[in-house]
Amino acid sequence: APRARIISVIDTSLYAGDLEEGSTSVRKSHVDAGSNPPFSSWSVSTSATGGSLLSYRNAGRVNVITNLANVIIVGCDNGKWAFSTSTIDSSGTLVKIDNTEMFRVDVGMKSAIQTKEGIFYTNSQGVWQLTALGQSDIKFSDQEMVVSNALGNDYFLNADFSDSDMVKDDKRNLLLVTYRDDSDANNRVLCYNTDLKGFSIFKGWNIRCFLKDGDSIYGGGSSTGKLWKLFDGYDDDGNDITCEMEQELSVGQLWTLKDMLGQYAQGRLNPSSSIELTFSIYD
Repeated sequence: APRARIISVIDTSLYAGDLEEGSTSVRKSHVDAGSNPPFSSWSVSTSATGGSLLSYRNAGRVNVITNLANVIIVGCDNGKWAFSTSTIDSSGTLVKIDNTEMFRVDVGMKSAIQTKEGIFYTNSQGVWQLTALGQSDIKFSDQEMVVSNALGNDYFLNADFSDSDMVKDDKRNLLLVTYRDDSDANNRVLCYNTDLKGFSIFKGWNIRCFLKDGDSIYGGGSSTGKLWKLFDGYDDDGNDITCEMEQELSVGQLWTLKDMLGQYAQGRLNPSSSIELTFSIYD
């Protein structure tokens, strides 16, 4: 196999990106033939099961290789591009054709994950959701949006997604994103509820990367060699877990009056739990 920084198994081929031979290139292995070891042949070929070498130099270094259906999406420092592979009958022989589906120069992709809600990815503008690709030569024809807009325009001013990683907790419908916030190592985990479209934050979680095994999620440390099993037990590496929730309660405007009849919050408590409620009237 070629030396690469990024690898991804999609369908029956292995894709390698940010190659020693070129940081903007992606290699596709021959289709897995069922023998061991797999993905042992990488020669570029026009045969239906052959390998490929593709590149879009304007997008910069490759960071992500993922897919939407049969379209392979390559996310880079300065943009993203996509291609698909089809076969045709050429004089009785099946030959392979690599088709360009998209080429963009934009803020790029630093990390990405494929979920049932589409592809979530990160860049300097925050967290994005991509559900469909548009026309190859029209920049804004993709069906995508910045889902982190709810956090405000200034939230990611000191954020660095160079070492970001993502994992999806399908049981709780939570997307976890680890990144740097004014730090040399990942020190913040952003949590996005894909059902409620709400955000929460884990402070003090110095996680470099995630690993998912079945329903279990693990985090590898960004400043230590530790590996943690997340959401297991009721303490955080021996420390008490605390949560802070802030919510605006709309009780009317200057010319109206409304009664607040009830407000509910749910949590896991025990007889010694201490709850603190504070009301701040600012209007």
